[in-house]
Order: sequence, then C-alpha cells, then structure tokens
Amino acid sequence: MAKNATEYVVEEDFDINARPQTDADSPVIKSWGITTEGGAGEKFAVDFKFTEDPQIIRFHADSFPPFSYKEHWLSSKTSGKRSYVCLNPKNKPDLSCPLCEMDANIPGQTPKVKTSFTVANFSAAPFQRQLMTGSKRLVDALFAMDSKENFGPLEGKYWAVSRSGEKQNIAYHLTPVKERDLLEDWKIDPAKAKEFFDAMTAYEPSIIKSYSQAELLEVAQSL
Repeated sequence: MAKNATEYVVEEDFDINARPQTDADSPVIKSWGITTEGGAGEKFAVDFKFTEDPQIIRFHADSFPPFSYKEHWLSSKTSGKRSYVCLNPKNKPDLSCPLCEMDANIPGQTPKVKTSFTVANFSAAPFQRQLMTGSKRLVDALFAMDSKENFGPLEGKYWAVSRSGEKQNIAYHLTPVKERDLLEDWKIDPAKAKEFFDAMTAYEPSIIKSYSQAELLEVAQSL
C-alpha cells in the first residue's frame, strides 16, 4: 500500500474528476449506519451543536432513516484538520477511495461513520433548521431512544437534548417535552413552533460535501 497514494491507479476510461451523480453512486446513504460488508437550495447546512444546557428540538420525519457516510479526518495542507467524505463507504470491490489507499498509520486514514438528522432548533433565536451529525455514540443513544417503548419514536415529539462529559466520557441526554409545557417551561410559543416546523423541509444528502477522485488523490499525495 502506498504511503501517500502515489501508486494509486484508475482505469483509463474513468473520469477521475467526476463526483457521484446518482443515489446509487453516492457516498451518502439513507441508513442508521453503514456496514463494512462488500457488496436544497443551500450550499451549506447549519450544524446543530450540543451544549450542557438543554435545547429544545424536533426531528423532521424525513430524517428517518437518517443519512450516513464515512469520514476521513486528516491534517490539511495549511493548518489544522479537515474532513473528507470517503468515496467507498461500504468497501465495495468495484469502487475505490484514494484516502483509503494511504498508509494505515497516517492519523485519520481510517474513516469513521457519521450519521445526520434534520432538526428544528427552537432554542435558537430565531428558530432554525439545523443538521445534527454524530458518530456512533450519539447514534446509538438516538437509536435506543427511538426504539424504546414509552419514549420512541423520535419523530413527532419535542425533545430537550444536552451533552455532558468530555472526550471518551461524553454522554448524550434526551428528555421528551410535552407541547403544552413549551410555553411555561421553555418560553417557546407552541403555535409559532408548529408553524415553523410545518413549513420546514429536511436536508437532502447532497448537503454533505463530497469530493472527486482527483481531489482526494491530491490530498492523499500531499500527506
């Protein structure tokens, strides 16, 4: 395996500059998670950021199942780190990703699963559509709550969400909130919240930026 992907080769008739154009080719899929088995208008999403203080949200129905992808988190050419969506999230033999061809000892070479949901954040002023993206720990917590009797499903309810702890000790907290309690307990007008939510659409998977083979190859060869 080439340390910096200098030996990376593609077929002669393959357009290395092309980005995935169809759902079947997309590195982002509708799923609670991606297995490792073979076989809208906006340019950027507003990211939801967990805080220790609870925030009131509601999941968009079209977020189920959510969309998932694999992400490489690598040092950039200048400074800091940058994320890159893996072009072969399911390890299919007929696909390839230049970043996966790098030496496995390079930090961030192994991609991690990310899963995204569209939520309405009613603790934002004004209310805001946001993209909640998390790794396995968050997704496991959401899936457990979605499946839990007397709590799930996640859609159709208001939730107070927060986060505690740091790094490996992070824990996510979700508590259902009754619509009738929004005004008294959270100073949120339920009529305005419903109006905002009913007019909101879910983000499309295309909101997750993907790169061409050529772009990822350039990144791989720069490391």
